Amino acid sequence: MEAADKMKMTLTGLKGHLTRQITKCQNLSQQSPVDYTELENFLQVVESKFEYIKQHMNLYLSELYKTSIGETELEGIVNNLAQYEDDVQVKLQPDKKQIAKNKLTTASTAHPGPDVKLPQIRIPTFSGNENESWDDFWSKFVGAINSKTNIPKTTKFTYLQGLLRDEALKVISNITLTSDGYDLAVQLFKSNYDNTKRTITILVQKLLDLPTANNSTDSLQTFRLELESLLKALSLKVQIQTAEWMTKVVVRRKLPRETLDKLCTMYNKTSLTMNEITEGLHTLVERQSQPRWE
Repeated sequence: MEAADKMKMTLTGLKGHLTRQITKCQNLSQQSPVDYTELENFLQVVESKFEYIKQHMNLYLSELYKTSIGETELEGIVNNLAQYEDDVQVKLQPDKKQIAKNKLTTASTAHPGPDVKLPQIRIPTFSGNENESWDDFWSKFVGAINSKTNIPKTTKFTYLQGLLRDEALKVISNITLTSDGYDLAVQLFKSNYDNTKRTITILVQKLLDLPTANNSTDSLQTFRLELESLLKALSLKVQIQTAEWMTKVVVRRKLPRETLDKLCTMYNKTSLTMNEITEGLHTLVERQSQPRWE
């Protein structure tokens, strides 16, 4: 039961945090006037955390099934968790209705115009694991949230908290949810994860993990596109020329002998640069893609 007990304690903490967030949401909905942008943004974060709790609840139940817990006790726990889900939905419903009503009112009084829908941007979560890309997470967060001047810093802070997990969340867990606190959280967050060496390590590992290609057109094209993407990303962090020998060793091991021979024949050389390899692959893929006339 040790693993299940730990998960139960974690679940209790998550529930307590969500309760405080729901209270904050309710307080925002009772302000006069109501900042509906902030309310909707905050509600989205609350719902995201609620989904995370539901996932944890499922994991907790899965762990309980592995133990010797009695059927009656297990049934009681399942019912309690189901009731908790219902209670949260009931608490969130008034705020959802208030936001929906405001949108209808706004739409009815707004001047008619072209129906423009902006694409939604999905921001990944970030937990601080070594295999996660800090650059990818932070660039998307900056583009979608941090750069928006119409979003209050407290709301940005709430968004950031909702996207962080595990170690990364602990980094800023003791900072107060204020505008100054957000600036401090960003500074602390970047000082821990905006690390060039860490990014290079992740990119090099991805290079090492590239699937070995075969001689088919699709396989070579997939390999080429991913290889070029990694090389471009690395070039922003390190002088690729200084690491070309290592890169070529990796790539030569990932390409079939027949393909390497074709590339060498193409340039009439026995040793190729990385530019020649990538450009040669591009040419080779185009040639193999051309229809053959009998």
